[in-house]
Parts: sequence; C-alpha cells; structure tokens
Amino acid sequence: MKATKVMNRDENRYERESIKDRVKELSSLSLLTVIIAVISIFLMNMIVFPLSYFAVNNVTAFNIILKNISLLTISVIIILILYGKYKSLRRMGMEYTSILFYFLKRPLHYITMTLFTITLFSLLIVIIYYLFSANYYLIYKLAGGVQ
Repeated sequence: MKATKVMNRDENRYERESIKDRVKELSSLSLLTVIIAVISIFLMNMIVFPLSYFAVNNVTAFNIILKNISLLTISVIIILILYGKYKSLRRMGMEYTSILFYFLKRPLHYITMTLFTITLFSLLIVIIYYLFSANYYLIYKLAGGVQ
C-alpha cells in the first residue's frame, strides 16, 4: 500500500510547496506587473499626454468638447434607462397610454415627495428652534433675569 499525503483543509498550500514553486509563482507575478507597467506607460504616452497637451493649449475648445461629451453621455444613459423601463413595461403587457401615463406620473410623484420632505424638515427645524428658544427663555427667567 502506498501512503498518500492528504492536505488538511486548514493547511496553507504555500507551506507545502518548495522554494522552486514559490519562485515560479512570484516571477510570473513580477513579469505580469512589469508588462502592465509597460502597457500603462505606453497608453499614457499615446492617449493621456496628447489630450493633456491639447487641454492646456486650447482651454476653451477642450471645455466645449468636454461639456458636449458629458451632456451626450448623460443623455444616452437617461435614454437607455427610459428605453429599458419602456421595454420591461411592454413585456408586462401594459398599453401605450398606460406607459405614457406612468412616465408622466413618476416625475410628478418624485417632485411631490421632495417638496413634502422639504416641508417636513422645515417644520421640524421650526419646532426645534422654538423648543430651544423657549428653553433659553425659561432658563433666563429661572436664573432671575438681568441683575
């Protein structure tokens, strides 16, 4: 019978390997790190440096381009979200008029909730201010007022 060594579940596999195996693993990780660093330097020189150079020399044009790209990106994201919601509502079997009513109702709902929250917080601030003011006046009277 051949005795086989079974690895314990709690045993670390790095403790069982030889130095040669560790050197192989560490050298492959080191090589991968160097390759990533070279790729990073290449991309910095090919993309980021010319873009930065353009931004410094043409500030107005860069700002216009950046603003337009940002607006386009935000618009595309909003359109994709709305389209995804539209498709899911259609899959649920909703009619076109119901979907239109849904899209018109949701912003109104959120605006109403926001205004309600602002009103509630304002009322809470006024009540807390009144309580502190009354407490200050009470302490003032208990202390005997101005002497």
